[in-house]
Amino acid sequence: EAYCATLAHKICHSFEPNAIYSFAWHPRFGRIRCAVAVRNISAGEEITCDYKYSMSKAPEWYKNALEKFLIGVVGLGKEKIDSWMEKYSSDGKVR
Repeated sequence: EAYCATLAHKICHSFEPNAIYSFAWHPRFGRIRCAVAVRNISAGEEITCDYKYSMSKAPEWYKNALEKFLIGVVGLGKEKIDSWMEKYSSDGKVR
């Protein structure tokens, strides 16, 4: 009820976002996170950003969504995706 800064933390994830996270200067709170449109956004269209999780910290829903995106939109095969995922260790460093 009393929150009066930004609602950027409510933005949903997309691998094809229409906005990116950035910073803005708020007169009361100073430097805060914000979202900046990367293209025109139609009235009623959901605002989305790419969360850009590292694979070592990504939740399972993100990994599943990434696989679905890479197969369905990018056109990669499951084997290629699995091979790519195996290059990342548990700490997120490429082997």
